[in-house]
Amino acid sequence: MTRTHILRPLGLLVLAGLCFLAAQGTGIRLFLHLFYVLLALLVLSYAWAKLNLRGLAVGREVFTHRTQVGEAARERITLQNLWPLPKLWIEVLDHSDLPGHAPGFVAYLPGREQRRWITATPCTMRGKFTLGPATLVSGDPFGIFRVTRSIDSTSEVLVYPRIVDLPGFQLPSAELPGGQNLKSRTYHVTPNVSGVREYQPGDSFNRIHWRSVARTGQLMVKEFELDPTAELYVVLDMQERGQERGMPGRGERA
Repeated sequence: MTRTHILRPLGLLVLAGLCFLAAQGTGIRLFLHLFYVLLALLVLSYAWAKLNLRGLAVGREVFTHRTQVGEAARERITLQNLWPLPKLWIEVLDHSDLPGHAPGFVAYLPGREQRRWITATPCTMRGKFTLGPATLVSGDPFGIFRVTRSIDSTSEVLVYPRIVDLPGFQLPSAELPGGQNLKSRTYHVTPNVSGVREYQPGDSFNRIHWRSVARTGQLMVKEFELDPTAELYVVLDMQERGQERGMPGRGERA
């Protein structure tokens, strides 16, 4: 509890003590009645506040475990009252470290009912973030006591950099050296068969094409067409002028 919430019950307790001393010193029964009323108010308010956080079930379901900058991380929080008595007010404080995530909400829960909230937080920065933990906060109707309960369940969200189009960038053309009947050993095996050739010492037996052997009477092996290949290098520019200015010190190009 904060300092303000500590001073409230302490002030009422001091006031009840003064009423008791006044009743003993003056003999006026009104002060004694005030003492009993204040004492009963403190006990009932504390019991109300403590019981208000009992019989609650909290669930968190994350719909988006992987996303990218510019999209939204969505989750659903379920708060269920397992008791027949209503909960006048329950505050849910979320301690997620995802930038821009909703801090929480306040709810009224009737007996044996539940409330659901779906949040969609726009992702503005890449990285790994944690949704949760959360804290349940409640109190008595008079605002004297404020009690909390921790919910330790967490989930992780991985935010990738934004994918942008590069209109002036084209992939280099690849070489396709297949389709040649080579009388030498072929070292590359791909799903693409370009033809058959005579068996050469050192060829693998699992490459023998038995239909061609039956037709020609000679050992024939399959020749494979190599997949198109090209070399492409990606260089990360870490200079300051290569950084975006959308979020100072945090934007980047990838």
